[in-house]
Amino acid sequence: MTNYHVGWSGWLIMVLAFVTITLLPACDPPRGFFPELSDSTASSEIGDAAAVDPATAAPGSIVKLPLSGSVVLIGGWSKTTKPNVSTATAEFFNPATKKFTKTGSLPVSEGAGVAALLTLNVPHAEILAAGGFTGSSKFVHSTVSSKVTGNAIANVETFDPATGKFTAAAANLLTARFGATATALVSGKVLIAGGYDATGTPLDSAEVFDPATGKTTATANTMSEPRVFHSATRLPDGTVLIAGGGTDNVGDVTNTADIYNAGTNSFSATGSMSTARAAHAAVFLPGSPGSVLITGGATGGSGGLFSSFTAETYDPVGKAFTAVGPEMNDSRAFHSATLLASGKVLLVGGFTNYFSTVDGTTGTLSGLFGSTLQSAEIYDPLADTFTCVPGTGNGGQICKASMKMARAAHTATLFPSGPLAGQVLLAGGLGAGKPNTTSTELNEAELYNPTTNNFIKTGNLTAARGLHAAVLLP
Repeated sequence: MTNYHVGWSGWLIMVLAFVTITLLPACDPPRGFFPELSDSTASSEIGDAAAVDPATAAPGSIVKLPLSGSVVLIGGWSKTTKPNVSTATAEFFNPATKKFTKTGSLPVSEGAGVAALLTLNVPHAEILAAGGFTGSSKFVHSTVSSKVTGNAIANVETFDPATGKFTAAAANLLTARFGATATALVSGKVLIAGGYDATGTPLDSAEVFDPATGKTTATANTMSEPRVFHSATRLPDGTVLIAGGGTDNVGDVTNTADIYNAGTNSFSATGSMSTARAAHAAVFLPGSPGSVLITGGATGGSGGLFSSFTAETYDPVGKAFTAVGPEMNDSRAFHSATLLASGKVLLVGGFTNYFSTVDGTTGTLSGLFGSTLQSAEIYDPLADTFTCVPGTGNGGQICKASMKMARAAHTATLFPSGPLAGQVLLAGGLGAGKPNTTSTELNEAELYNPTTNNFIKTGNLTAARGLHAAVLLP
């Protein structure tokens, strides 16, 4: 086991620790959570048919199977006997019943791992799960520092929805990493880039998983800088934009960006962002030629990190970033950005305010501050405006609360078709019933309906989880 403090990730490890300290002098305790769904509650749902392999299944065990259109949630930081522990569990959301059901588990628990959909070179759509951090985190109130015990892992598995099981790939990652990105390429391979290594140091390396061989190979060169909690966006020409991220272990972030070219299996530097940022959100805006919208994130440096109000776009043709004129209504980091069918972008939750300061004498974090947002807003690329989603109460700095729960480090998944077509599933994360309270892992989920422009609570997750992965099965 490795026992270490992670520098710039002191704020990011605050996320792994799943605790936020409000800027207010006193905090209310987090609101109680709804009871978790039991197996008996969910076992009869549509799409939960049993698939038992008598040769491998434990006596009496049933593996539930997701159907096409289900959202599979994998790993993350959870809370069972105690909070802030990585989990090996997985589950799926059935859009027909609006409930979550347990499925097969990973062989090793993982938080901040990556996942990607495999559709080529496999018999049917499967999910790649790779890397992550196994262990636990501890937030020490007396010293306001974060301590993580455990290991970054190099495990690689594929989840088969036909059996509900995870199977180890032919080989592990070349480098153990967590806080990386995974991007499905046109070829059916998956680019896995950056993240922290086993010592808590951000990586500039990347590797490509080939489902035909079950192995990864290193890219021809490295990225222009180390990156953790950066963004990776596949462009229409098949290249991948890699932007921002944390670069060292003392709190520095970067505004640099790289383009990955699958044809040459290599990176080349492209234009730089107007703002250095990490833990931001990126989404491709379709059009001619289209652009990448990048919003929020943690900015600042080793002297202190704070969430950003700013946004910018990347032009794949001009290979340049341009600042978006208006700012977001709320500053956000570890939020989600989802392209809606209308072409607008839904921005949800995140952490806001100042996050960390560094003691100039010891070089360690001397404060972790912030609150979790209960608000959401819509970006309209045609009007170039950010508009708060309606709600009541105080959800942050400008926008009123619109979600049922304040949340960050959650997942957001758009349903392109089916009974929930056009709606977005917000699942888990770190949060609480009130935005300015100590946060913890959530088992709550809700749906955003663009027709009514509001959030509706749906069934609870079977396990509270944050910093997990979510993949929609086609």
